Amino acid sequence: AESETVIENWTYATIDDYADIEVTGNIYTPGDFRLRAFNDVEGYDDVKLDSGGVIVGSGATSSIKAETNDAIARIGNNVNITTVGNVDLETLTRGVLKVEPQVHTYGLASAAVVDGYASVHNDNQVVIGDNTTIEAMGTLNLLAGRDSEGNLNYFHVTSHGDELNASALPISDLQSHGEIVQNHSISVGTGTDIRV
Repeated sequence: AESETVIENWTYATIDDYADIEVTGNIYTPGDFRLRAFNDVEGYDDVKLDSGGVIVGSGATSSIKAETNDAIARIGNNVNITTVGNVDLETLTRGVLKVEPQVHTYGLASAAVVDGYASVHNDNQVVIGDNTTIEAMGTLNLLAGRDSEGNLNYFHVTSHGDELNASALPISDLQSHGEIVQNHSISVGTGTDIRV
């Protein structure tokens, strides 16, 4: 029994070159400027195998790989942004991956194999190009892997194996792997002026 899932996400929130943005308001109702890229990855998998006989070879293999999750908030070159409120550039990724193979086998001689693999890789970037001006009368937040409200990347990775080899001559092999890789970066180009 085998199941394999591959999930790939590319999320871009982009303001192109030479844009001119003015967010208006007043001291009581300031306008805010928010540029946000968000990936939401779900998974789940369930592989079960139950076999029996005199001589049995059984295996359950399952993998969920979400190894491309790019969230990029980008402001281009030669952009002018002014706001009476806050400027928030945010990139964030959720998660949840599960893999839960099970093998139950019985007989005179049985070989049982369980192999579970759950992996999520994440790349969050905030990029401001060259010769760009950003002026905020509120706060300025450049956030990779979190948002201005304090919410962080969330990953829940489970790889579970449950093997019951109830034969007279059991041979078993159990592997379970869970992996999280995160990369966060913030870059500001040359000649860029950020004012608060």
